[in-house]
Amino acid sequence: GGGGVRMEDPFLDEALQTLVGHAHVYLDSLYYLIDIDFSTSIIDYKGKIEGELSVQINIRDENGQVFEGDHQTIEPLSNKKARLEIIVKSGRGLPAHMGGFRVDFKFFENATVWKGDPVAAQTVNPTFDIAQTVDVSLDESMQDYLLMDVLTFQVWGVEQEGGFGEAGGKKNKLLLEEEKQKLQVKEQRLKELETALTKNTGAGLSRPSSGQAMQFEEEEDPGD
Repeated sequence: GGGGVRMEDPFLDEALQTLVGHAHVYLDSLYYLIDIDFSTSIIDYKGKIEGELSVQINIRDENGQVFEGDHQTIEPLSNKKARLEIIVKSGRGLPAHMGGFRVDFKFFENATVWKGDPVAAQTVNPTFDIAQTVDVSLDESMQDYLLMDVLTFQVWGVEQEGGFGEAGGKKNKLLLEEEKQKLQVKEQRLKELETALTKNTGAGLSRPSSGQAMQFEEEEDPGD
């Protein structure tokens, strides 16, 4: 019984997950046998930056050792086997209204999507510590891929009600109240401006209109 429930959970979780954004890592350093270790922006579908992803990718020989010899590129190692260690370390400054962050990625023409588990801790700076080794052959297509292409990481999260627990909820409420107050102040100023404008234009119009009223009164008198 319990096993069945556990099987359903990942699908249930995935249905609730929203794509925070994509993080792209250029792989050309690996072509020059230089390991990658840096942070890259997580960009949503509108092109907005939603935080940073810290990634490390090491290039090693098939035994997981640094390649021997004084090679400047992987070209002399053509058709040799290599092992890439892809490590997703952490995220920083992710959206505060989300939690349960996880990362997945697909490497080269590999059909497998490597999926990390959601981070349980409620934080905008999650620690992922996902390590995946990929064994490759350094043939021409792999050399081109490393030199010219990017590895794309997808960052997912789950919308949280009221931010992180009570504190987050209170903070969100306060921020909303502040925004409301700012809007009210703006509306009040607009109303004041409108009133001032109406008064000015009204004052300008009142003279001719009162003159006209006087004329009508004069015309109406003989009728009585």
